[in-house]
Amino acid sequence: MSLARKIKSKKGFTLIELIFEIIVLTILIIPTTILLTQLSINVLETEINSTATDLCIDKAEELLTSFTYATIGNSAGNFAAPFQSYSYIVTTQYVDATNPDTVVVWAGPPDPEPEYKRATIRVSHAGITDVVSPVLFTKDVP
Repeated sequence: MSLARKIKSKKGFTLIELIFEIIVLTILIIPTTILLTQLSINVLETEINSTATDLCIDKAEELLTSFTYATIGNSAGNFAAPFQSYSYIVTTQYVDATNPDTVVVWAGPPDPEPEYKRATIRVSHAGITDVVSPVLFTKDVP
C-alpha cells in the first residue's frame, strides 16, 4: 500500500477542520448565550413588575376597606415578608369633583373642604418602573 493511500484511508479531522468547527460553534454559541441571558432578565423583570402590580392592587383594597375620606392620609413603608424588597408611598391630594385629575389647593376653613381626595399609591422595587394606582375618596360615602 502506498503512502498516499495510507493518508487517504485514515479517519479523523485535520487541525484546520478543528479550528473551523471551533469558529462556527463560537459564532453560534455567543448569540445564543446573549439571547438566553436577555430572556432570563426579561422574565425576572416581568415577574417583579407583576408582583408590584398585585401589591399595588392589594394596597388599594386595603385603603378602601380601612380608611374613609376623613382618615386617609400620606403614608409610606415596606410590605411584609416575603415582599419586604417592595416599598410603597401613599400620597393624598384634594381633587376637583368634575375632573379627578385636577388638583385643588385647599387653604382650610372658612372655605369648604373639597368633595374628593385622591390617594396615589406608588409601589417601588429596584430595577423596575414604579407601579402607580389612584384611589378616589369622597365625603359622601361614610
